[in-house]
Amino acid sequence: MLGRKSIGVLALLWILPHCGDDATLKASATAQADVTADGNLQGAEIAGKVDVAPTTDADPDAVVAVDAAAEVDSQPACTEASCDDQNPCTDDKCEPATGCINTNNTAVCTDDNACTDKDACKDGKCVAGAPINCDDKNVCTTDSCDSKAGCVKVASDPAPCDDGDGCTTGETCKDTKCGSGAALTCDDQNPCTDDTCDVKTGCAHANNAAACSDSNACTTSDLCGNGKCAAGVAVACVDENPCTSDSCDKGTGNCVFLAGASTACDDADPCTKDDKCQAGSCAGTPGACGCQDSVGCDDKNPCTADTCANNACSSAPLSAPATCSDDNACTEGDGCLDGKCAAGKAKSCDDANPCTDDSCLANLGCTNSNSAAACDDGNACTANDKCKLGKCGGDISACACKADSECDDKNACTDDACVAGKCASKPAGNGKACDDGNGCSEADTCQNGGCVPGKPLVCDDKNPCTDDSCDPKTGKCAVTTNGAPCKDSNACTQGDSCKAGTCAGVANVKCDDQNPCTADSCDKAKGCENENLATGTVCTAASCVVLDYTTAATCAAGMCVQGVKSSCDDSNVCTD
Repeated sequence: MLGRKSIGVLALLWILPHCGDDATLKASATAQADVTADGNLQGAEIAGKVDVAPTTDADPDAVVAVDAAAEVDSQPACTEASCDDQNPCTDDKCEPATGCINTNNTAVCTDDNACTDKDACKDGKCVAGAPINCDDKNVCTTDSCDSKAGCVKVASDPAPCDDGDGCTTGETCKDTKCGSGAALTCDDQNPCTDDTCDVKTGCAHANNAAACSDSNACTTSDLCGNGKCAAGVAVACVDENPCTSDSCDKGTGNCVFLAGASTACDDADPCTKDDKCQAGSCAGTPGACGCQDSVGCDDKNPCTADTCANNACSSAPLSAPATCSDDNACTEGDGCLDGKCAAGKAKSCDDANPCTDDSCLANLGCTNSNSAAACDDGNACTANDKCKLGKCGGDISACACKADSECDDKNACTDDACVAGKCASKPAGNGKACDDGNGCSEADTCQNGGCVPGKPLVCDDKNPCTDDSCDPKTGKCAVTTNGAPCKDSNACTQGDSCKAGTCAGVANVKCDDQNPCTADSCDKAKGCENENLATGTVCTAASCVVLDYTTAATCAAGMCVQGVKSSCDDSNVCTD
């Protein structure tokens, strides 16, 4: 349906061609052209373009034309520009029939606050969206929001922070960045753990099986187990002397042999009786027999010359150059002086290793146990140098590095590398061959970053008359003679003891069973043997007195049998 404006224009265009003068026709043509070119022009604009000349005659048609123009001018006028209400939350348009229309929308808008996001239109107004998140996840900035400028980030120096390196501590912020902290010390002061640091996880303390000290000098070869130092082999403090109480001093490791009570004992001397412990030694009173030779006079003192004369023993004191052993492994060059063994010079146990505690035990000799003392490994790029497993080493993080070769911590059981300018170490593969610095262990291997001793070097020469030990510096066995009781495997000797590295006893075993009808002897394997003499062998015994007119006594089944009385009958009745 045509509106009033349209009807008015059509009426005008229809009327004008019917006017009689040229001016009117010209106006009609102009109006027609304008309508064609600007089909959407408003009635007021058309009226302005149509120039209707006033007429002098009372032409009713002319009046109609004027009325039509007036009808056009009376309609409301609008444009797209005039309908813009400057509100982004309305959709503005111009309807020729009704004028401007401003419809609410839900468009994206801005509330002029830089601290909100995703503002949107609602009910013709711009409604603020959610607050923006200014957190940059950087602990080294203080984050806030300004309504005009938006997010504002201010350095939070010197706030604590984490540089992502598990091997540093005490990091602080500087210029909105987290600075490097000090190297983390992972040493837990436990020799039974291998202490390492991983840049991701931090300190790690892996149990090892290294040599250690349980602070008890009466044990040797202590080893780590489950993170603790376990006691090794107990020091043997047995002197085979029934007249002493044997023990070990935990502080020094020295054996202590205290004289026991005056109890009965056996001094292995068949020529003594009433043997008893006296001042730690077993001794008896002289018995019925004396010595047969000098062997039977051995007083077990290497500093006396023992002899037998007239069935009596005598001992002459010896001096140098006669040698002896004072039974103290911490002296060397011991020698005889006036019949006694005098200690030689003290043995030097210094192994020239700052990472061992050097000492000497009278029963064992030199010991060089690993220490945990501070030391200097001679590397300027290590810190907190400390002894570990007998070697000096430190944390290899004190200097910046460029190549892996600069990070060698002198530990064969770690793989060293330069990572991001810092030296890092991780345990090498378990089972890798290494050297624990102790010559008395063989086939040492790496375990959890530490060198674990392999099997101990066996120095046992199977001789009970020597004390066998191993020198940790050289890895060579050392053998010293002793005077310990022993067994010479000869059943025909007694009082066996070691002398000059050899076990020997006194050949004074008495096998005489006081039976004239046995042959008495001694077998080294079996001892005394008493074999019966042949039956009929003439014998003499206190129980077999040869009387007048009797036959001689003879042996039978190992016994001396009295002879029989002789018959004196001469068959002469004239004699008695």
